[in-house]
Amino acid sequence: MKKTATRAGGLSQTFIVPAVESQSGVGRLRFVMMGSGGMWLWMILGLAALWALVACAIRCTIGPRKSTPEQDPIKVLDARLARGEITSEEYRRVRDLLATGH
Repeated sequence: MKKTATRAGGLSQTFIVPAVESQSGVGRLRFVMMGSGGMWLWMILGLAALWALVACAIRCTIGPRKSTPEQDPIKVLDARLARGEITSEEYRRVRDLLATGH
């Protein structure tokens, strides 16, 4: 509920008053907490969420990458021969090339 008070100079002020106020003052207490303390809580939670998003963005862009470990070329060649991807002649030729470096 809003109440408006007018001063002598013609300026008016609006006051927000809780619509229902219990005898123990719980309604007034709830209004005050959400008006001041509750706002601080939401600001802190919002700031924490913002920092969590910033941290995730940084980690995704410059964080450590999962890379495949470098494999030994001979082991790769052996696996290809075992799977039947290359013939034994190709295996010997490539193995000799890897051994001599040419």
